[in-house]
Amino acid sequence: MQRGAGSKDTWVLTDGPVSPLTLLGHREERLLLSRSGNDLPSRVADNLYWLGRYLERAEASARLLRRILARLLDDTHSAEPSVLSAMFTSLSVQYELGEPLAWHAGMDVAAVERDVIGFLRSGSHGAGLLPSLAGVHRTASVVRDRISRDTWHVLSQMARQRDALLYAGTMSAGDANEALDGLIMLFGAFAGLQNENLSRTYGFRFTDMGRRLERARSTATLLNAMVGVVHPDEASVLSELLEALDNGITYRRRYQDVMQAAPTLDLVLTDESNPRSIAFQLVALHEHVRALPRSAEEPLRTREERVALAALTSVRLADVEALCEVSAHAERPLLTAHLAELGRHLPALSDAITESYLVHAVPRRAFGSEG
Repeated sequence: MQRGAGSKDTWVLTDGPVSPLTLLGHREERLLLSRSGNDLPSRVADNLYWLGRYLERAEASARLLRRILARLLDDTHSAEPSVLSAMFTSLSVQYELGEPLAWHAGMDVAAVERDVIGFLRSGSHGAGLLPSLAGVHRTASVVRDRISRDTWHVLSQMARQRDALLYAGTMSAGDANEALDGLIMLFGAFAGLQNENLSRTYGFRFTDMGRRLERARSTATLLNAMVGVVHPDEASVLSELLEALDNGITYRRRYQDVMQAAPTLDLVLTDESNPRSIAFQLVALHEHVRALPRSAEEPLRTREERVALAALTSVRLADVEALCEVSAHAERPLLTAHLAELGRHLPALSDAITESYLVHAVPRRAFGSEG
């Protein structure tokens, strides 16, 4: 303990009640009150940032894979080729596959189920579910002393789920869906512990920035694949998009079962009250970068502040009705262009954060890379 400047009074630190005689017999130094805890080495910040990114990347993959399997298991819906085609396109982009996965009417559903399960359990796709979970375990192990016991328990459960998927024998689509349900519950448990138990120190901010950046990116990917082009069964495609983002109930409470592109886009892109929307992620990112340390000699906005504000402003100014206009080729070019602009802002923000605060002694990790 350190003595405060000019301090004369001292106290006994004890778990139980202290008598006046005890106080007279012991002259312990008084602890100075503190709300610090913002000391964070750049290497620790870097690992916390990537922990958040790997977690959100894994969750986005798990949610989309779960919806695909649920669709295949539902005999009444698997016959809608445009819906599964849109979902496979989203998965191909999310997993960064060179050749998109295909689905067309007449394909053997059982064979496709086996392919999807094999894809789910594959460790060869760098942005896939299992590699992302491996990244979670790797980065969390490095910063173990920064993670609470409860949070570590949740992360350990994720590692066990990963091993179960990787080493299990033959797995049915139902088994795979149940495993994904369990993983998604664990992602929710981590988020709850993060939001309710952690002080808003820099450690919290870097972890949350990683999660928010990755969620904004994966949501934009889904929007571009499933709304950027008009599909024959558009109402079903929009419904699957909302379910993959856990926004189905919110949408139906507002609009019942009438599925349209503009209200979907409003909810998923521009609604700042929706924790799954892109706008919500950008608001959180802007608040985080504003709270990061900066030089007292720098009166202007930092680079990361400018990029975060530009991304947020572009979404706030978006006209969702205009973005939903359809061209002669059954495409939504304004929406695609808007998402492409957002796709430039997010990597730029990640680069700015990395260059200003994170590790400089190792090669920089690209925004869409394995890490």
